[in-house]
Formats: sequence, C-alpha cells, structure tokens
Amino acid sequence: MFRIRISKKEASESKLWLRLLGATSENESTKSTLHILFKESDGLTRILATILRNSQ
Repeated sequence: MFRIRISKKEASESKLWLRLLGATSENESTKSTLHILFKESDGLTRILATILRNSQ
C-alpha cells in the first residue's frame, strides 16, 4: 500500500505541473497535448485513490 500511496502523490504532483504548464503555454497544440496528459494523470490519480480507499 505504501507504493500505491507514493504513486498517487506523484500523479497528483504531475497534474499540478501539467496544469501550470498549460496555463503558461501560448502554443495551442502544446496546450491540447498538455490537456490530454492532464486527463490521463487525473485518471491515474482516481484509480490509485480508489485502490487505497478499497484496501482499507
């Protein structure tokens, strides 16, 4: 469970950085790529949170 908890924190941090990069980027293709990556990271965060919640 410890590794899953760490993975969730890392995915949450990735979401933060992707959001910040998207907010400061001026290139539309970069923004759309970052948005796709943000959604993927959000999905991973939700999956890991569910695993942690159900394992307790």
